[in-house]
Order: sequence, then structure tokens, then C-alpha cells
Amino acid sequence: MLMKFEEYSKYEIVKIDWQKVSKNELKLLDMKFDFFLLVKTGKLLYIGKSFKQHVKNEINNTINRGDLNINDKGLTKYVGKINLEKSTCNKRSRFLVNNSECLLIVTNNPSENDLCTDNYTGRDYLMVKSSGCDYLIRKCVRVAKMKPYKTCI
Repeated sequence: MLMKFEEYSKYEIVKIDWQKVSKNELKLLDMKFDFFLLVKTGKLLYIGKSFKQHVKNEINNTINRGDLNINDKGLTKYVGKINLEKSTCNKRSRFLVNNSECLLIVTNNPSENDLCTDNYTGRDYLMVKSSGCDYLIRKCVRVAKMKPYKTCI
């Protein structure tokens, strides 16, 4: 059953464009990205945010955390940025990035995240659409009446 227009119009839509980066490319990034993904042997390990931080530092800090089962060998990295031209939000904010990250985690179940794994605690009527990364199981996710959905239909 398709979502009615009236319901669809309630959503704040966030479009995230992902790009795969090599270790060398990561060193050269001077642009601030909002999110990152860590993938190993075809499995999504971690979804993180890097809002107002350099994404390279956030990735390195995550890898070097002692409580996660992640090492840099064989790790594939993606960086993501909110595309304001294709989103209904008019600016990037810490609140929007935090809520989008939480919704991505609760609907994609990366193995090494420890926050937002069991429930969603962010804003209601948020829809996150992702492109550029095949490792996100759910390309479009949403929350309505504080319940996360693994589809946008």
C-alpha cells in the first residue's frame, strides 16, 4: 500500500549522498562531511557522524576505540553529506545529523554500533534517502509516530 500524499508531506526528507574513499583520498579531504560508514568483507560494521568535525579524524577515532571490533586492515570507508538541494530541510544541523544517524543505525543494524540499536529516539516524521553506497541495506528509511520503518513506501 502506497503512502498517501497527505502523510508524505508531513516528513522532513534528508537526502544523503555517499562516496567511497580510499585511505589516500581520506587524507586529502578538506571538506566536512556529515556521516561515515565502515564496511569490511561486504558487511556494514559502523555508521558514524562527523558533523562540524573532520571526517578523517572521526573515522580514525572510531577505529582506535578499544571497545569496538574494528581494525583498519581491509576496511572500506564511505563518507556522506546531506544534499540540501534534494532535501526538504533548509540547513544542516547537529540535531538533524544526530536523528538521521540514529534512524540509519536502527534500520540497517551495523554490527559495531552500540547506540540507537534497539530503538529510535529522534524526531518524528523523518525520512532519510541514501544513494552511492550498496552496503546500506535500506536505501530509504523513515519514522512515523516514533516507529522506524525500513521502507519509504
